[in-house]
Amino acid sequence: MERRRRDAGPSLPWSVVDFHRLFTLPKTFVTRFAMQSSPRLRLRSPYREHLAQGFARYFMRVGLPHDAKAFEQEGGVT
Repeated sequence: MERRRRDAGPSLPWSVVDFHRLFTLPKTFVTRFAMQSSPRLRLRSPYREHLAQGFARYFMRVGLPHDAKAFEQEGGVT
């Protein structure tokens, strides 16, 4: 059973993030929407940083060909 304080507000037991489906919105729209919204879920530290690092790792991956032999022949690997 999940323990909650009475003033804790909304809660979500767990969630999954899929970086394959990325949506973007203008910052002004998101800021205005957040100011007009009721209390909402937020990530606490260090979970917020962990999510940001996972997002960065996903986009930092280098795409190599399936067969790296051609890459080695071009002098890419010594």
